[in-house]
Amino acid sequence: MLARADDGIAFLTPARIDVSGQVLSAAQGFAAHARTRGITIDARAPGELTTVADPGRLRQALGSMIDNAIRHSPDGGVVNVTGEVRKAADDGRSNRRANEVLVIEVRDHGPGFPGEFLPYVFERFRRAGPARDRADGGTGLGLAIVASIARAHGGEAITDNSPDGGARVRIELPFIPG
Repeated sequence: MLARADDGIAFLTPARIDVSGQVLSAAQGFAAHARTRGITIDARAPGELTTVADPGRLRQALGSMIDNAIRHSPDGGVVNVTGEVRKAADDGRSNRRANEVLVIEVRDHGPGFPGEFLPYVFERFRRAGPARDRADGGTGLGLAIVASIARAHGGEAITDNSPDGGARVRIELPFIPG
């Protein structure tokens, strides 16, 4: 998928979808895995958030985001997964024409990303450090794929550390109400 994106080859099959359902379904799909470590997934996506997006690729992005959050959460922790529509920020970083964006965010309550790693989070084969290596299941491609999927939808992927602790990864997509 990344190679196709690099070559400018379309890899999306867009359709009108209910993103609330996608968010809740993805969280439910990872719930059993999370429970093996006592982790709770708290998913919230109020109302019906319909937009035009590729359901398979959105599911793939959500899966990578949730899987990363589970791997980097402390045992007994919580992973928050939310979907909502927000007013588009005019931060000068993008040429958004929409007044609203669809925001899907996954947050863990672990140590967060090291500050020096934040600018490289979405680069291929990058890992935050020795504790986050292939031995824990990571290849360094998951968040690169998330960013590629967000860009292909005309959106962007953003990450930071929460002031309360833990890492946050979100994708912001143009909101196309139905």
